[in-house]
Amino acid sequence: MGSESGTTEGTIKDQLQTLFAGSGLTAKSNMIRLIERAMPVSSNDTVNEVNIIHSMLRNVGTGFSEAPPATKRVPPMYKVYDHALQIPLPTEFISMGYSLEQVIRARSARRDYIDRTISLDLLSTFLHWSCGIRRYGQAYNSGAFPIRFTPSGGGLQPWEVYVVINSVEQLGQGLYHYRAPSHALELLQEGQMRGRMVELGFGVEFLHYASFICIVTCVPGRFYWKYGTRGYRIAHIDVGILVQTMWYVATALKLRSLPVSGFSDDGVDEFLALDDQREFSMILFVVGARPDTVVIQ
Repeated sequence: MGSESGTTEGTIKDQLQTLFAGSGLTAKSNMIRLIERAMPVSSNDTVNEVNIIHSMLRNVGTGFSEAPPATKRVPPMYKVYDHALQIPLPTEFISMGYSLEQVIRARSARRDYIDRTISLDLLSTFLHWSCGIRRYGQAYNSGAFPIRFTPSGGGLQPWEVYVVINSVEQLGQGLYHYRAPSHALELLQEGQMRGRMVELGFGVEFLHYASFICIVTCVPGRFYWKYGTRGYRIAHIDVGILVQTMWYVATALKLRSLPVSGFSDDGVDEFLALDDQREFSMILFVVGARPDTVVIQ
């Protein structure tokens, strides 16, 4: 029995040595020890990136941390750039006026944008209903905890939204951050960025013609204190829910849209000037004007 187990462990170690062949000796040894603790030892185990991640984040027992003590407070639930120019967005939102059934039937991944400027009201309405703050309530030892229109695990909202503006009335081209508490955009970088986004998206041409592109990031500090490493799985679900909400709102506003997961992670993180140990890019959500005026049926 001992020799059988030793053979299996040796096989896993050999696979891990191959997988991390390009890493430094210390980093490789630490990773192998960490993964060995996480992965069940079985003669049928195959070591690859997916199995490693799944094994390390799988449920053990409840899979969640204990409830936080009464004195513990959550990390900041939204990000602000205090020194950036803040541009308030309109708060008279466009009425969408369609049933949920109509929106679900009409929703589609569309790449056929036309280079047409959309109104600031459209952008404002899109951001408000998809990732804006619905109200403030009592939670986690705070009497003013922000509750968004889009739900998330534990209400922890582990994402941020940056917006690359190409063609929106009253806004210059550039990179902005959505400041949810004041429903405003913070200007991070001015300039035309169509070519840069196409490059970061591995040459996908329709990014050039989008009216705006949302870059959704993840802030792990918002979930780790409560859910530990399991929160990494929850964060991906949360971002999926956010993207679905964005898709429905864009559809109800008669805009073309689709999510894009094929992009350079390191390139986008560098573009946003992120420390990827504290925040990292998750997905792009691309929005553009319609080449026609067909009303949702």
